[in-house]
Amino acid sequence: MIGGQDLQTLIVELSQRLAQIETRYADAQEPPFAPAEMTMLRSVVREGAVRMSDLAASVKLPQSSATNVADRLCARDLVERKRPETNRRTVLLSATRKARRLMKKIEAEQLALCDELVAGLASEQAELLRSLLGQLTESRATSEPEKRNDD
Repeated sequence: MIGGQDLQTLIVELSQRLAQIETRYADAQEPPFAPAEMTMLRSVVREGAVRMSDLAASVKLPQSSATNVADRLCARDLVERKRPETNRRTVLLSATRKARRLMKKIEAEQLALCDELVAGLASEQAELLRSLLGQLTESRATSEPEKRNDD
């Protein structure tokens, strides 16, 4: 039976392979994306129009740092700021067409890697893997976050 450490090692290895694709695209930009820029861009593309304060919280950056990252993404024409008519104090960030195209390329390569990884499995095995990963993801999302005491 696979133990927690074995499972952790496998998940980390798979995650690293997927992240390498994203990193290659980030490094190919001029200038290369900082990790925070890629993280924020991924979130904005995924979420659509998102409030600056919510985005800062979701990427775990202070508001001022998130604003600086957003400024750099705006300068690259990857995100745009908008103020809704209903609340002019709110700032919404949304992805530009250029950003969506970039993320689509990254996701296509990541999907191709996933297809390659399951190509040797029987269809029943691939479906079982998908189901199990879905269950793991759902159970983690619905469980309360673990509190750590690093004292």
